Amino acid sequence: MVETSGNTAGAAVSEPVTSRLFVALRAFCLKLLPRGTVVLQTRQNNTPVPDTSFVLLSILSRHGLTTGAQHNTPLAVTLSMPEEFVVQVSLFGDAAADNARILATAFRSEWTCMFFDSLAQQTNMAESQAGTPLSAGGWLQQTPPAVSSGGTLPDLPVPLAVPDAAQRPTRLVPLFAEEIRQLAFINGEQQYEQHWVLTLHCQATSSLTLPQTTASSASITLANTEALSLREISV
Repeated sequence: MVETSGNTAGAAVSEPVTSRLFVALRAFCLKLLPRGTVVLQTRQNNTPVPDTSFVLLSILSRHGLTTGAQHNTPLAVTLSMPEEFVVQVSLFGDAAADNARILATAFRSEWTCMFFDSLAQQTNMAESQAGTPLSAGGWLQQTPPAVSSGGTLPDLPVPLAVPDAAQRPTRLVPLFAEEIRQLAFINGEQQYEQHWVLTLHCQATSSLTLPQTTASSASITLANTEALSLREISV
């Protein structure tokens, strides 16, 4: 069988799950913590320490929960894997202990499940209408929509459109939150400051799209195997 036409394989594409996970968690923290709290991702160079209460988010580990699923198309194969992400939330400031308790209590509730689900749904809906990727960055500053009879959260504004797909919040599922604990923190002036840590376990699905070449048609040539065998014997 000889391939006569088909689809050419493209490049591999991986969904930016890590950055989108931080977007969703940052939206969650900003929604619950006092106004003015700064939420940052850790391990970034040239980032000054805020002069107000702030929160640092850091992924400690991630591992697959099940065997990955596979979906094939004529152009590519998509591999999806549900993963558990363990995220450390470090809170600094005079109200760090109370803020950590707020996040831990909310993360264990149904409200947080609805929050992340509504965030992802509104992002996808607005993106399909606008035709551009969306972010949760300005989402928190918009006017809340009216409460619907379907039980939609009353304080989930519609996201703003931005060109960076990595800034879209991922569909996050909260699993559980560990107990809050205090860790020693000494500032540059050698003074103790409040530092409380909360570890969150959540689930998100990562995907990897790999190229594959397929044939849309083929030509077949028939061969007389009996005559071929007799010729080989006579030789």
